Amino acid sequence: MTRRSYSCSRPAFLTGTSAEYLGRRPLPGVLCGRPNVVLLGPPGCGKTTVAWFIAGPEALYLDKHGTQNALVAHVRRGSWSTRLSTTPALILDGPVWLSHRPAAVDALRDLLDVREAAGLRTVLIQDPRGGSVYPLISERSPGSTVLVGLRFPEGRSRKRFVRAHVADLGVDPAFGYGLLSLNPWTYQRVAEEVHRRIRLQGNAPTDTDPADIVSV
Repeated sequence: MTRRSYSCSRPAFLTGTSAEYLGRRPLPGVLCGRPNVVLLGPPGCGKTTVAWFIAGPEALYLDKHGTQNALVAHVRRGSWSTRLSTTPALILDGPVWLSHRPAAVDALRDLLDVREAAGLRTVLIQDPRGGSVYPLISERSPGSTVLVGLRFPEGRSRKRFVRAHVADLGVDPAFGYGLLSLNPWTYQRVAEEVHRRIRLQGNAPTDTDPADIVSV
């Protein structure tokens, strides 16, 4: 197994839209150089998409149900599975209510310790509806973790997204008019509104779900 050599310096916090972390520009060195990445941001801002890009297509992915099942298995076995402790990249999507589950926090901290010692990458995705992941990362070594706060685009970036989204669908640019002022503005709401407008024109593909045509 190839181990990465991770740098240790001050804790890091980065911000931006998902597009800034999907290869359109070089990733910040600190993001590439620390084993633990925590993605923060509102629902639908692209956290999971960014997690896959950072971790790579071969990463092992666990949603909140998968994480819960892994925790149960850990309790029964008394240790983490070899797969979880040795996979080169692991994505934990939405471990929830950690502030009320000290045993789960201790177990997940142990997993992070094992993976960090082996130089393996772990990406944590915070679900804002399920509480903070702070209890999980509060005791990590100072240079081991980078937090990335994702947000929705504003101004010209928002306009570029709407234009690109309509262009990707191959429809009249007029379907995107007036969408900059949606409140709240999300990628999903843009997709739903464009889809609704197309359907009203009678030429929308009937088997397409707006959730399948959002690109960030």
